[in-house]
Amino acid sequence: MKYTIEGFNQEVLVSMKLDAADAIILRYIVDFYSTGKMVKVEADGKQYFWIKYGAVIEQVPIIGIKSKVALARRFDKYVACGLMEKVLWQHAGNYTCFRFTEAYEGLVSKVEGSTQKYIGSQLESTKGLNSKVQTKDSSTNHSSTREYTPEFNTFWNAYPRNTNKMEAFKKFTARIKEGETAEHLTMCATNYSAKLAVDKTEAQFYMHASTFLGPNRRFEDFETEVKAGGKPSGEYTDKNDVVWKDGIKQGHYDGGRFIPA
Repeated sequence: MKYTIEGFNQEVLVSMKLDAADAIILRYIVDFYSTGKMVKVEADGKQYFWIKYGAVIEQVPIIGIKSKVALARRFDKYVACGLMEKVLWQHAGNYTCFRFTEAYEGLVSKVEGSTQKYIGSQLESTKGLNSKVQTKDSSTNHSSTREYTPEFNTFWNAYPRNTNKMEAFKKFTARIKEGETAEHLTMCATNYSAKLAVDKTEAQFYMHASTFLGPNRRFEDFETEVKAGGKPSGEYTDKNDVVWKDGIKQGHYDGGRFIPA
């Protein structure tokens, strides 16, 4: 059995009674979250996100869902199986917002020889499964059998999330062949890591390195140095359409509409 689907543990997906369409939806959410464009709200000391059902239907037609009602049922399923929590956010209208629970970590954890069972709303692990998001390479691709270049290893050590090293190396090599330098890619990785720290982004939403280095060239969004103490002074709009003023997020633009933070 293929170990992962869309970067998620297939065995855990099946145990949660989730299918391939669910895996695609979850990947879309996580990737969208990392862009900084997703609306996020605070409730009871927790951070939730609001997602536009119509945008999901438009952006990922491969899932075959054309009804917002049908998509809403998918999200209700994620809540029912304990993968997500939801809250009603009242702000010039009522919006249903979601957040991942700790069970999400079981979807992305990769420890060989571990078995995982999802019972009710708890992730039960055996054989010492580490349910934390892995910060260093825990891929099952046996990367130790592959020779990586020193330049890539430098990048890998700078990148904040080390998952699936082999795939990341392929993307790294592809970008080098296109004319990028290893130094530039490593600099972008360092800037991305600093931005995650400044934004206090939860580890589960860190981009995979293969996405960062992919053909969409997400690394280009992080060519500007991010200071450990904050962001540049003054007011500006970054590449993700997020508006900042003196290091404080003011809001963001979504389809031309400004949404306050």
